[in-house]
Amino acid sequence: MAKNYIILEDSESNFIDRSRIVGAIAFNSSPARKIKKRAGAEGKLIDATQGKRTKTLIITDAGYVWQTSFTRDALLNKLK
Repeated sequence: MAKNYIILEDSESNFIDRSRIVGAIAFNSSPARKIKKRAGAEGKLIDATQGKRTKTLIITDAGYVWQTSFTRDALLNKLK
């Protein structure tokens, strides 16, 4: 896989183009939960947790919100 993609959950089926990411926020706050709820209502929520607890939301330039079980630090390491 090219370096311009991040592989999520150690699976070839879940990946995101790093150039589309505009932010990543921890899921432990009320605003993050509201973002997730709004994205779900708009049909723009992508669940990449594979059944694990959500730790971080990734927001893309197209308005999609990915929920992942990675911490922000783990995502930062994947971006390097």
